[in-house]
Amino acid sequence: MGSKLYTSPKVYSTMFVIGGCELPLEKNPYATIDVISRNMDGFSMSPFPLNFPIAVRSPMAYMHYESNKLYLFGGCKGYREHISDVQTFDFTTQSWSIAPFKLHKERSCFML
Repeated sequence: MGSKLYTSPKVYSTMFVIGGCELPLEKNPYATIDVISRNMDGFSMSPFPLNFPIAVRSPMAYMHYESNKLYLFGGCKGYREHISDVQTFDFTTQSWSIAPFKLHKERSCFML
């Protein structure tokens, strides 16, 4: 799977299933993203090329098309353990990083 699959124009016909937990009560969060792409035959699912740095459930995700970056805000690392970190995936360099800024409060399960 080449990086061309993950360029901005493709994101318009793509859905990301981000994080989640293996067990109830927010235990064993995932650091994975499943990519659901629309094509001529319907839909196909594939894994994202890299896991994100901090495994969380329910981060708020935002795709910033001008900078070609996906942002994951906050999330839940475990039972009642929310984070304020912002994780960033740069589609141009195909790499994850932790942003130099944080949310004012730890949080998960929210929307913009």
